[in-house]
Amino acid sequence: MTETFPQLNAFCRSRGTYFRAIHLQEHAHDIQSTVSQQTANFSQQKNFSSQRLKISLDYINNCSPFFICVLGSQYGDFCTDFPEPLETSTSNEEVLPLVKRNLYMAAATGYPWVLSEKNRNCSLTELEIIQAAFINNSHSSFFYFKDYCHSEDVTEAIYDSKHTTLKQFTHLTESEQLKVRELKCKIINKGLPVRFYKSLKHLGELVFEDWKGIVEKLHSENLLYTSPSYEDSLIQVLSKAFTKRCSKSFVSSPESQLVFEKLDAFVLSSSEACDTEENSLQPQMKSAQKSILLLYGAKGCGKSSLLANWLEMFTQNHQEMLVLSHYVGTSSPASDIQLFLRYCTRKLRCKHFGIEEADALYSENQLDLWTFPQVVQAFVSAAGLRPCLLVLDGINELGATFGLSEKQVKEFQWMPVLPPNCKCVLSTTFSDLSYKSIIHRQDVQVLHCTCPSDTVRGRILQKHQALPEKEIPSTLLWNIMHKKLSKLPAVLAVLGRELRTCGVFSDEEVCMEEYLEVHSLHELWGLVLKRWVQDYSWTAEKKRSKKKRESSSHSEGKQQPQNEFSGMKGWVPDVLCLIRLSHGGLSEDELLSLLRILGYSGPLEVPNLAWASFRCSVWEWIQEQPDGMINFNHLSISQAVDHFILNLIPLVACNLLDPDAIFANNEMSLEDIEIYGFDYDYTLAFYSKDLHTLIFNIARDILVGEHRYPEGLRAYDYIPDFVIRGLHYDVQKALLMKIDAFHYIQLGTVYRGLHPVSDKEVVAMYEGSHVPLEQMSDFYGKSSHGHTMKQFMDIFSLPEMTLLSCVNDYFMRHNIDYEPVHLYKDVKESIGDVHVKGILYRSVEADIEKYVCYGEQTQAVLRKLADHGKKMFLITNSPFDFVNRGMNYIVGKDWRDLFDVVIVQADKPDFFNDRRKPFRKVNNKGVLLWDRIHELEKGQIYKQGNLYEFLRLTGWRGSKVLYFGDHIYSDLADLTLKHGWRTGAIIPELRSEIKIMNTKEFVDTMTWLQGLTGLLERMQVYRDAESQMVLREWIKEREGMRSKTKNIFNPQFGSLFRTYHNPTYFSRRLSRFADIYMASLSCLLNYDLHHTFFPRRNPLQHEAPVWTDQICAGTLKNPFQAKMDNIG
Repeated sequence: MTETFPQLNAFCRSRGTYFRAIHLQEHAHDIQSTVSQQTANFSQQKNFSSQRLKISLDYINNCSPFFICVLGSQYGDFCTDFPEPLETSTSNEEVLPLVKRNLYMAAATGYPWVLSEKNRNCSLTELEIIQAAFINNSHSSFFYFKDYCHSEDVTEAIYDSKHTTLKQFTHLTESEQLKVRELKCKIINKGLPVRFYKSLKHLGELVFEDWKGIVEKLHSENLLYTSPSYEDSLIQVLSKAFTKRCSKSFVSSPESQLVFEKLDAFVLSSSEACDTEENSLQPQMKSAQKSILLLYGAKGCGKSSLLANWLEMFTQNHQEMLVLSHYVGTSSPASDIQLFLRYCTRKLRCKHFGIEEADALYSENQLDLWTFPQVVQAFVSAAGLRPCLLVLDGINELGATFGLSEKQVKEFQWMPVLPPNCKCVLSTTFSDLSYKSIIHRQDVQVLHCTCPSDTVRGRILQKHQALPEKEIPSTLLWNIMHKKLSKLPAVLAVLGRELRTCGVFSDEEVCMEEYLEVHSLHELWGLVLKRWVQDYSWTAEKKRSKKKRESSSHSEGKQQPQNEFSGMKGWVPDVLCLIRLSHGGLSEDELLSLLRILGYSGPLEVPNLAWASFRCSVWEWIQEQPDGMINFNHLSISQAVDHFILNLIPLVACNLLDPDAIFANNEMSLEDIEIYGFDYDYTLAFYSKDLHTLIFNIARDILVGEHRYPEGLRAYDYIPDFVIRGLHYDVQKALLMKIDAFHYIQLGTVYRGLHPVSDKEVVAMYEGSHVPLEQMSDFYGKSSHGHTMKQFMDIFSLPEMTLLSCVNDYFMRHNIDYEPVHLYKDVKESIGDVHVKGILYRSVEADIEKYVCYGEQTQAVLRKLADHGKKMFLITNSPFDFVNRGMNYIVGKDWRDLFDVVIVQADKPDFFNDRRKPFRKVNNKGVLLWDRIHELEKGQIYKQGNLYEFLRLTGWRGSKVLYFGDHIYSDLADLTLKHGWRTGAIIPELRSEIKIMNTKEFVDTMTWLQGLTGLLERMQVYRDAESQMVLREWIKEREGMRSKTKNIFNPQFGSLFRTYHNPTYFSRRLSRFADIYMASLSCLLNYDLHHTFFPRRNPLQHEAPVWTDQICAGTLKNPFQAKMDNIG
């Protein structure tokens, strides 16, 4: 077979796949020969030899339905002394023969049938055949029997004395010979394909012809290595293989069927048939046909599996439509969007014009014809040739392409509107830039990939465990299903696979207990990687020089920071690193060869069975691709290897700021904090944007139904990311705007309705851009001149601002006279009704998974504080039933045990100022008790009250208390000014803004902007005409760059924290009333509770020794340094 298998592999490679024969039996006794080795891995190797049968059966399952069996006269190893029923309790006793240990191991790890009465005396070879041909699907199994009557050493003349001749070649007993004959008869009687070979050469010919036919049947398209389109075609082969694997692991559910229906409706009809969210700044687009559907969800929520399964069914049911799909994460080249566009162009043209050979469509000089703008133009033209469906899965993994950065690619501004007969389905995560960018397109509909139900999650777990003979203990199943993290199918997949494999070397119960303690998929992968290393790996210690030993000994004397992942060393981590650092994976031969180079040779060499055991354990996550390369098949494991094994610092940490950091306005030590207080909304609980849509829709309908506003307002939908927090609204002029810390309007951010107001008009209305102090509202929206400027400070105000803009837009579009002050009051009252009348609370409680986001690790923060003996309290304006339902979902039903005091419907900010309202206790049935409150008891629920009474009853005063909230005024201002508590602001927008600030585009733009400002400073002293002309050009360029930096954050209003070079009014209040601020409470997990936060000393203008442009030029690689140096 040394010639046949390479020939088959070469043939397979030409068809976009590979062929590799896995033959473990020839190495079955290799490990036993290592008894004399003085290595630490000897006991492991003995266990590997006991796993031979288990590994073979695993490989047979993984390779099913493909199976080759060459059966001669040998029956194989078997036991004859098993007349009594077997017990698995002796499976680890070394006194047992190797065959028995193999049987026990296989039975204990998912194959108990091997110990049944009819199978226990079978040879290991026959058990493998039973698994492949009699239990599994056998339609691609081939058997090859030796034809002894035509043996090269036995002539036709002695055919009748075959029995005598066979004894010359074998030492089989009569019983073994009988078993071989019975096994062959059983195979033939089942009707399985059997070939008789005369010689090894004949055997090779038979095997080649049989498997060539299988390959031609499954892979009919021929890929030519010399073809210009080969790379594109190979990427599509990898993509199709990935989607096939995803489809295989898919578990159908009512939720998935609903998504399928919406996908079908989108592709087959206009957008009105799809009951999905639509995003547009113009309500008229609601009735226009959409050409792009964006499927989004959290990482690991099953988007790829869902799309793969839908695509398979859709293709079968609609064969007349050309369907082109691509998964971005299959390989490094696949992340280049240009390759997918070229592939689509080629396929569409070939289909339309009936061209078989597409190479004529390619230029010999690719750079001449296939620059990116031409690729896009050719793609759009080809997309209009015929009806087609394009599916691009995983756009969050797109990278840079020729001429565009990764950020520019993900913004999708390069993609024009598609032709009407072309439909495009994209998928991404809601935390990625691609989601934020693409939802603003007017031709896009979005569809949320929701978490599966409990029943479906159980089926997902069982499917990935995939051992019908091995049931998951009911207690363990209950624990898994009641973990919030198990709502992600990817987590269930990891746990299911670990249930199948972790019990071989490790204690399954202990492993699962550790796994269920984690709070993220990333942490889970860390523990799984650790288990792989402990179970399968050993190190290759190399001899070191005396100098290096002394140096090592000296360094060991120093205290080094350690964590539970520090000891990940050995051949397993080396293999994972090699795969991760490769361009597109490595073949098995390459990996084993590299291990030998790294020192795993001689007695430390990785035996065949050890390698096979490891491969079986990681089969679902580290797979061989159609090109024969072994690679990771999920982004989450790649990221885990980067973090836990390669110790790579995330890219964002190498830039300017960490989005998960805590930032200090005032010096504060957590060691001084004894009591932690929390608001609920957007502090402990975070909400999806679906909640904003809900608030907008309900308030809009109240306006129409109860305030008699025009029915045409119902055409307006909520516009995500149209507004930002901290904006001011001029009630009398109906203008929404951003104001800086010095009370100046940021020109270019003033909107009337949905349209910007020109700078000239703004200056005319306000006689400049300054807003006098007396027109600004105080903390609570009041001013000495009545309602003049209202500032919107909390996240719940985003729907209110959007509704104000939409109503103003409607009246202006239809030329309707209206009084802006009355309009403002009506909208404010409608928004208030959504909260006050309980409509919002009931809606959230009815579908909590849709509206409440899980994943901010609130539970981990609270338990960390509790474990360190910190006292905690909750003060919220929300009602108890609403809070209780949310906290049950986020933290668990024991959430009240974590808090020493819980106060609901507190009516902040009056709670902090009004001494009159007493506390009332609420019983478990929600009934208000009227007894006087003498103490605030743990486990009880209290309503209303006031802070002064709270301080009297608890004694929690001064700087030992740290209170967190999201509303700078209602939650934090009074506590800072009047009571001396330390305060922490939760600013969810902070994370996304920092990520933008860390991009190369932003850094380069700001570096040049600062440099250009310095040039203007120096250049203005020259008054000659030429210098003044240059100055005017630079001023114009500076204004353009300032607008560009604003638009990076939000096209309408820019950054929450900056108005060009000045802080915003919001930022000024944040720095005044919050000691620290962060994106979410989960940031606390990055610090120990003795950490001191120090505010950075930013130089005042007179303290800066040189202009920023002179500093940035050297530190940030200013690309325009040469231009700046030439300025005199």
